[in-house]
Amino acid sequence: MIESLSNFWTRLLNIGSTPMMNHLQRMRLHVINGLVTIGASATLLYVGIFTLIGTERALEGLAVMPVLVVVLFLNYERRYIAARLVTIHVMQLVVFALALSDRRTGTEYVLLVLAISSIIVFERGASIVTGFVSNCLFYLLYTVIDYRLPFRPNADTPYFLVNNALIFLCGVWIASLLLLFRSTTFKYAGDLRGAAAKIAAMNTSLQSSNQQLFARTEDLDLAVRRKTIDLQVHKRAIDEHLMSMTTDKKGRILSANQKTLDVLRYSMDEIVGKDFRDLNPEHDPLLVAEMVSILNTGKPFRSEVKTRTRGNSEIWIDMLAIPVEGPDGSYEYFLYLSIPISARKALEIVHARALVGLEAIAHRTSHEIRGPLARILGLSLLLERGLIKSEELPDIASKMIISANELNAATSALTEFIHEHERELGDAIG
Repeated sequence: MIESLSNFWTRLLNIGSTPMMNHLQRMRLHVINGLVTIGASATLLYVGIFTLIGTERALEGLAVMPVLVVVLFLNYERRYIAARLVTIHVMQLVVFALALSDRRTGTEYVLLVLAISSIIVFERGASIVTGFVSNCLFYLLYTVIDYRLPFRPNADTPYFLVNNALIFLCGVWIASLLLLFRSTTFKYAGDLRGAAAKIAAMNTSLQSSNQQLFARTEDLDLAVRRKTIDLQVHKRAIDEHLMSMTTDKKGRILSANQKTLDVLRYSMDEIVGKDFRDLNPEHDPLLVAEMVSILNTGKPFRSEVKTRTRGNSEIWIDMLAIPVEGPDGSYEYFLYLSIPISARKALEIVHARALVGLEAIAHRTSHEIRGPLARILGLSLLLERGLIKSEELPDIASKMIISANELNAATSALTEFIHEHERELGDAIG
């Protein structure tokens, strides 16, 4: 039974409550609902008791019940300002009318209760002052009217009992109002203490988390510094030994290291923003198209490329092109790493020419020297075996002289060819 009454009382206090209310707004709503409920209960109790003892004019007190119901309805509709105005100002008009209708019964004291209640019902200072002063003025007006107009007592009304009963009910109303305000204040003070305890626990947890985060941040900062040092070392190694250049996806040069500038004989201002194809007008369009196609698939591309310096000197480079991803996974720019290989290319040319020269020497040896040498060896073998007659010796000698002259001519020509080939190789190397 007590639990049911407590739940019913809680529901009455929470009429019109919303989750968006702050503690002060909810506390004021509880006070108004409690004030209305207590006033309705006191009115019904007063009317019931005095009606039973034969005071029928006590039924006039029921005139305040519609006003109290309207207040609860306005709060339910969340029209809080209208509910407050009705609680104080409309109620004061009804009470003033009842006080004049049934004078000297103590009804006028309810005006003072309403004046005190204004302090809790309203939020703004101007509204509080207006409610308080207006109720006091109505009380003074009633006093003046009661003083000036003659009073005719009703024989059925026990004025002493009614007057003291209303004073008692007014005192109960004020005490209930203060107790309600006190309990509501204590309730929200407890809620605030609980919230403060939760906040303190959260702060402790946050401090622990902050310490862990700080430790983790220090570890990450150390790792970043180490990685930065590693990257600087790698970049220094690249800048020292490799040509490095970046372009956007359209081929416009974004940056280049000093070695690239030194090899190509350009300044940074002269190449940044230019298309890399402009540095070598004789580039192979098919090779460039193949490179761009492969880079757009996310794969690196490597090739030996012939280009030209600012002075139009021809150089060879071994180039590796790499697509570089951005944070969103797309390719933001291309990185080109290259090494000059002109010296190696020159050696390859020398090597190729040397092979051609050796082939030519072998051909000449097999055709121009081998024939005469074979004839001389053949005639010498016949002489050694005594297969030549004496009358044939002059003819054999003549043939050997002819073959010797042919061998000498071929040897001289071969020597001259070798010397000429050496000069060509020297020119290629130099």
